[in-house]
Parts: sequence; C-alpha cells; structure tokens
Amino acid sequence: PTDQAFDRGERPINVERSNINWLDETNTTWIHPVEKTSKSSVKPMLAFLWGTFNGDGVNGTLVKLPAEFAGKIQCDGSRIQCVLIKGETQLKLDGKQKVESLTPGSYFMSTGDKVHQVNLNTNEGCLIYVRSKGRFRVVSESNKMTNPE
Repeated sequence: PTDQAFDRGERPINVERSNINWLDETNTTWIHPVEKTSKSSVKPMLAFLWGTFNGDGVNGTLVKLPAEFAGKIQCDGSRIQCVLIKGETQLKLDGKQKVESLTPGSYFMSTGDKVHQVNLNTNEGCLIYVRSKGRFRVVSESNKMTNPE
C-alpha cells in the first residue's frame, strides 16, 4: 500500500558482463588469501556493485567461486542476504547441522556474526549476489578463520 511505501535509496543497476571488474585476494581484503598448498590455481573473486564498502554500510557484491571450491562466507555485519545466481552448491549455515542443496534462485540470509560453509562438488563454479550491511569475507577451507579487518 502507498501509505507503507518507502524509498531506501537503492536503484536498479544494469550489469554488463564485460564491465564487471573482478577482484581477487591481491586486490581486496574481503577475500582471505589462498594458501600456496591449495590444490586449485583458480581463486574466489568478487565485484563490488553498489553501496558503502567500509564500516557498516549497506552494499551489493557479486561473489564468484571456482569449481570444487570448499570454504566459508564469514560475515561480521548485522545482516547478509545471498541469492545463488549460477551453479549449484551445498550450504551449511552457522549453528545448523543440516546441509542444504542450493540451485539458481535459492536464497539464504543471516544476522550477526555468522559463518556459512559453502562446498561446490561440481565442475562448474557458482555466482552469488550478496547484499550485506557491513563487511564479509570469503575464506578457502584450507585457511584458518580470521576476523575481517
């Protein structure tokens, strides 16, 4: 209803594949560096789309995880919302025992300091849209969990 409508200041964006600037661990602290002992030479990447990326501002980011990725999405913000755009993955939410299978269009969210275990058991990577309030970090399984800076 119009009496309940509000404007958050968010606007649609047109993302063209050739215009996306993918960042890896050498370009951002939001990806924990992969240890040299890791089997894969393909690393997680992300692309900042909109918002505030320092402090606890709201932002939108694309996260690209390589095939057979095993790791975590660690958030320290007050809220994170994720939509799987491409690929398939297994997800275990922090504090839960059940592992969920996600396909494109699947959604997960949490509030507070949470860790989401992500495993790709296919030859295809995945693409996740993340809307967060505050920062998050992608951590490969072979790395120890640390708090984002």
